Amino acid sequence: MNNIARRVTRYLIVVAGLVLIVLGYVLYNYYNTDKSSLVINQPTGDFTCEDLYDEIENDIDNANYCNTDTDCEILMLGGWYVDFGCYHFINKDVDQEQFFRKMSIYKEKCSQVINECAPSPDAKCELNRCVPKGGNN
Repeated sequence: MNNIARRVTRYLIVVAGLVLIVLGYVLYNYYNTDKSSLVINQPTGDFTCEDLYDEIENDIDNANYCNTDTDCEILMLGGWYVDFGCYHFINKDVDQEQFFRKMSIYKEKCSQVINECAPSPDAKCELNRCVPKGGNN
């Protein structure tokens, strides 16, 4: 019985080691992935206004990541794009034009709102998210 217990113990140690290796690999790739290559898929074919709106909001949320204040940039909207707010905080490496192209498609099919925006605040990085400086979050 002692021999079986040793084998089971070795097996469990090997399995635990493999789990730690896989977990380390996943975490390494997550934190070292170049998110500046974030691609905003452009709509094709039929889509509902609600689905496209939700997709754009999700794209904006995915573009908000940072490690330092200098990673943060403001995506100024308003005007034709006010349906999505006046501004959003995003990572400076994300191509803003991808948002404007997608929002233009939304505007052509779905938008009917007037522009009434106040100036945006400066941005800072807090808990890996870009947020307004000096404001309540």
